[in-house]
Amino acid sequence: LTFNEDRILTEALAIRTSMIFAMEKQWASLEIQSGCKALIDRLNDEAEEESQLAVIIRDIKQLQASFWKCRFSLVIQQKDS
Repeated sequence: LTFNEDRILTEALAIRTSMIFAMEKQWASLEIQSGCKALIDRLNDEAEEESQLAVIIRDIKQLQASFWKCRFSLVIQQKDS
């Protein structure tokens, strides 16, 4: 894995873990925000792919169906000047 792929995978694992926690707490809706555009794009895309990351993304999409409302959005982080 490249550094960027590893960063995306780490973020995806964190999102999946958070969704499992929310499901166990019986939360009805979630808004998951991330600064990782590549991951948010993949989560909002309908296309299937085959990779280690794809397995996690499929898990996240299956978990998404457990909630009344669950959306993924990109958060733009501003750099200090």
